[in-house]
Amino acid sequence: MRSCFSILCILLSVLGKGQDVGHDTVTAYLDEFFNLVSTRILDREQFDWMVLRARADSLTAGATTTSETYPALRQVLREVNPHSFLADPDYSEKWKSGGDTEGSEPPPEIPQATGRVISATISYVKIPMVSSGHPPTLRRFADSLQRLIARLDGPETKAWVVDLRGNTGGNCWPMLAGVGPVLGQGTAGYFMNRNGNQATPWKYRKGASIMGRQRQTQVRGRPYQLRHPDPHVAVLTDERTASSGEVLAVSFRGRPRTRTFGTPTAGYSTTNSTIFLSDGAMLQLTVSVYGDRNKQAYGDELIPDVVSKDPLTDAVQWLEAEVKGMTGER
Repeated sequence: MRSCFSILCILLSVLGKGQDVGHDTVTAYLDEFFNLVSTRILDREQFDWMVLRARADSLTAGATTTSETYPALRQVLREVNPHSFLADPDYSEKWKSGGDTEGSEPPPEIPQATGRVISATISYVKIPMVSSGHPPTLRRFADSLQRLIARLDGPETKAWVVDLRGNTGGNCWPMLAGVGPVLGQGTAGYFMNRNGNQATPWKYRKGASIMGRQRQTQVRGRPYQLRHPDPHVAVLTDERTASSGEVLAVSFRGRPRTRTFGTPTAGYSTTNSTIFLSDGAMLQLTVSVYGDRNKQAYGDELIPDVVSKDPLTDAVQWLEAEVKGMTGER
């Protein structure tokens, strides 16, 4: 799932999952969808909403359940923004519960970050996507990533590789909370209009990822602090670094002692707002673009500083040179 889950969550009353509700209620459901999308989606002024609604009405003629409208609504979303999408109520429940729809504990595990020590001065972490909106699952991911960083942080570790290749997105908040010790404290980016207005910051502070003034994911206990704060960092990206993966990539943009390596990202550096429709379906609606800590707007693919077919090798060579420069080695 591509998006930051907790950017916005609108909970409406549940009518039932695909129940036979009649065409009048289907019409009301279409009204609900179009009222939301036409007033909130990014670049909404570029589209003829009367034409899109007429097409949806034609495609859903005869529908008696809300689920029968999903193909038409997904077609509308594909036309107005490729990052927006609609998930059915069953998927929505799994997203919120971490896959545990029966309430048993613990929910299924999601992939965790991995890493290794490259040299006495350089360590490496690879951060995968986080496809969940289940708070305990998100906290476990952030805790696990900070513990991994602590294990890899040796007495002479002064540089880090953060590998975002293949990170197709999901939920940015546990990723930000987990990588916070390497990223550093403070504002790392913004959700904003293309011109930089209406900018809501995202940040890392004291073990928590934060949007505006709201904590999103908080690690348990005392957050880890690097032995050598403000390290040099090399960030690796590829064409599968997308959405929330691109949030992390943008978070390192404009950071001192940082360089990016690899290939351009997928081009989904736009903000998805999570909205639950009245039948329990989950709408991921693109409402703004990402901006870095200097309010440089994105909204498309991120081009790395060094385009490379072997980004890890190139990143390590750069970090080694930077560390030697710090210590005065010849």
